Amino acid sequence: MYKTLMIPALIIFVILISGCSTSDIFITEKDELLFTEIRALYEEIDERKWEDAKSKMTNIEKIFEQRKWKLFMLGQLSQIHDIELEFELLIENINEEDDSESKLGIKKIKRQLYSIYNL
Repeated sequence: MYKTLMIPALIIFVILISGCSTSDIFITEKDELLFTEIRALYEEIDERKWEDAKSKMTNIEKIFEQRKWKLFMLGQLSQIHDIELEFELLIENINEEDDSESKLGIKKIKRQLYSIYNL
């Protein structure tokens, strides 16, 4: 009896200490597209391609809206709200062609998304 209980507990323990990331479980190909587009937006801003950055931002917002249901399941309402506010600020910064504030906004969005997916 003791051995039969010990084996599943040992398996769970090994899985937990092996360092498996929950982001590997929860991030799908569609979610990865969001991160890819955000990285591409950062590059557009870095190269000061403001018109391309504006269109990229529109695309990111569409992808975010499509993935929002999953974010609600994984994260807290306040986290999703913070990301939406950062999107609004980022749009303003892109319209003003402020590269440093835009890059900072992108980093904040990425951090929030990673914190949601990594639980």
